[in-house]
Amino acid sequence: MNSELIVKDVEFHGDILRAAQDSDGKVWVGVRWVCQGMGFDNERMKNERKKIQRDIVLNEGVKFYPLGSGNSDTQVLCLDLDYVPLWLAKIAITPTMQRENPELVNKLIDYQLKAKDVLAAAFLGNKKTTEDIIPVYKPQGNMIQLQFPDIQMPTIPDYSNRLDEINNKIDKLYAEMGKFATAMINTNADPVKLNNTTPVKKEGGKKILSSAEQEYYDWKRRTNEFVDKLSESSKFTDRNSVLKYLYDYINKTYGIVWDQEKREYRRRHSNISKVSTFDVIYEDEQLRSIFDCTLADLYDKHKNYCKDQTMLIIQPLAERYNDSSNGYMHTCRRVYAKMNELDPNINWKSLEKRYISKYGKTAVRKIKIIEKNPELLKKFQKAVNIILAEGK
Repeated sequence: MNSELIVKDVEFHGDILRAAQDSDGKVWVGVRWVCQGMGFDNERMKNERKKIQRDIVLNEGVKFYPLGSGNSDTQVLCLDLDYVPLWLAKIAITPTMQRENPELVNKLIDYQLKAKDVLAAAFLGNKKTTEDIIPVYKPQGNMIQLQFPDIQMPTIPDYSNRLDEINNKIDKLYAEMGKFATAMINTNADPVKLNNTTPVKKEGGKKILSSAEQEYYDWKRRTNEFVDKLSESSKFTDRNSVLKYLYDYINKTYGIVWDQEKREYRRRHSNISKVSTFDVIYEDEQLRSIFDCTLADLYDKHKNYCKDQTMLIIQPLAERYNDSSNGYMHTCRRVYAKMNELDPNINWKSLEKRYISKYGKTAVRKIKIIEKNPELLKKFQKAVNIILAEGK
């Protein structure tokens, strides 16, 4: 065992969490013991360790220390105590988890809210007792807290000897959080009717949507706009590749199993034969929040690639010719001709067949072939530069 480490086993709700304090006073928490305490099996534990190491933020708080029993020098994954709440907050509580494993959900909420405080008290000389940190009165399975785990519940004073006052306080608490309860009820009660069983009013030949339906279609339109922009970047080939990346990332990061979510959606809507992933996402407020944040992060990461490089290259030439055609079509033809002049071996037919075979398209413009082909893009740039120089 590393003599510079102060290793402690800390009791938390009957579970043993192992952590260590280094020579700088920083506390490192053994990830394995937290996962075991929350009731994760070996497979889930392995996935959590991978997620922590892949996460660009959490990985900054990772170190390996020998926290094994006895004289074991086995290095185990440890997380900086300050990063523990962020890690636990990233473990999403899905409706499926609430229904199939409520005990794990309750434990996860306890760990999200209180585990860091208990570990800090054990190592950093916090004078609060475990009873102070974990109040004697702690409602288990509060439905609003389960549905909205990121909401900080107001502190309830200890009225353990005055049951009437406790009940009054609880009633007042629920009244103050009415809007959250309403949101939860609406979510469980199929808030947006997206199937054909909902009658649609018509006025002057136009469909009139309900406010709930309009909100859904507005969300879907905004989402599609972001997906379309990303599909035009050099990082993705089309819309499907963007969506596949998003769905895979959410599955790996938050443990969302899409087939299971679709089965649950189909169970709630027995009259639907085909399930859209967008419908599944929108109906679950927490899942929608995860999806929206992931999409926004992805767009922010790749937004500089969402500008069409070929259009940026050709724009000065198009402006010289006052080309107002769609996609600078007339100027592009000049550039293609110059490319063929510089390299007569360019076989557009063969390049088009390869592109269609790779990306599953039925037809494609030359400009799209150039965008996905680095060598052609260089030749495109060279042709534009030469035409610009010739015109001076």
